[in-house]
Amino acid sequence: MTSNLKTSYGNHIERNCTVSITLDKRTSRKDVKVHPLSICFTINHKRWYHHVGGSYSEKNFSEIYKDIFGWEERISRT
Repeated sequence: MTSNLKTSYGNHIERNCTVSITLDKRTSRKDVKVHPLSICFTINHKRWYHHVGGSYSEKNFSEIYKDIFGWEERISRT
């Protein structure tokens, strides 16, 4: 069984701005296991990240996402 880990949630669009909650995985360091929680704004194909606090591993973020939004249930139904 393959593990599908989520690293972002949402893709809310308002005019030319897209907003999502994501783990900011941009780093040059190797073997990084946790990433800061950020809000990603995409405006005219340019991205800006605003760190909102807290750092999570992909596994922890996926578990939180699944508990709050029922991600695993939605995937199994489709």
